[in-house]
Amino acid sequence: MGKRDYAMLRLLWDNALRRAEVCGLDRLDFRPGESRLMLKGKGRIDKEPIDLAPATVEAISDWFASMGESKSPALFVSSRDTRISVDRLYQIVGGLAEMAGIDRVVSPHKIRHSSITALLDLNGGDVRSAQAHSRHKNLSTLIRYDDGRQQLQGKAAKTLADAIVEREVD
Repeated sequence: MGKRDYAMLRLLWDNALRRAEVCGLDRLDFRPGESRLMLKGKGRIDKEPIDLAPATVEAISDWFASMGESKSPALFVSSRDTRISVDRLYQIVGGLAEMAGIDRVVSPHKIRHSSITALLDLNGGDVRSAQAHSRHKNLSTLIRYDDGRQQLQGKAAKTLADAIVEREVD
């Protein structure tokens, strides 16, 4: 199950997948030769391809090879060969964080949020790239990530507070 958990974490981080997207994946959705995954995203009717990093392809391939015979079409299954539920993924992520000594709540969505924020840090705040990566329909959602990353609200508040202090001194 360690290989399964690692593969799920790679998808949460590398591709900023939502937990329902991870849990909804089928084995046939994985296209290792193309380094792609067919994904039915939030609010989508059809599955669309997303590109995978080589490390993610390797992690999923390792899990896939270790699965053995499975009757479930699901890519990620429990020890009882049933599809991993979104609640179980939440528990797995929290348990792994606890085992790693992380003393705050870690969830699949927090990993997604951190992934998007890290991408914005690494790409100089390119929200269009982050929008394509995260598959957010609305650009304003990404703007909130970027604002939070840059702490724009706090900087604006300090600027305004400093302006009042300067005028009081004058």
